Amino acid sequence: MEISAGRIVWAPVLDPNEKNLKVRPLVVVEAPKEDRFAAVAVTTSIEPFDEQTCVRLPWHRDGHPRTKLKTKCIARCDWVVRLNVADISHTGGTVPEPILQAIFDRLPKEM
Repeated sequence: MEISAGRIVWAPVLDPNEKNLKVRPLVVVEAPKEDRFAAVAVTTSIEPFDEQTCVRLPWHRDGHPRTKLKTKCIARCDWVVRLNVADISHTGGTVPEPILQAIFDRLPKEM
């Protein structure tokens, strides 16, 4: 399984309050090094939308042809997680390059 920046993967992640563990989509922002990688969480909780920390992702109710996402959602660039490749339950599509660049532009300076 190839995991590179822009790939959408699904893995169990705690919410930002570290209370609710759930399998959710993530956008990989750092390719794996020694089986560890960084990703930003994807959420359907899109309001309030903060343009400084969030990026809207392409979706379609039948599955977007590129991302494979089926629900209106955003990448939360301030919600960075580090995972092991073994944590991935399955992979999805990929984020188009301009959207991936927008995600990179909104990542915290200290990641």
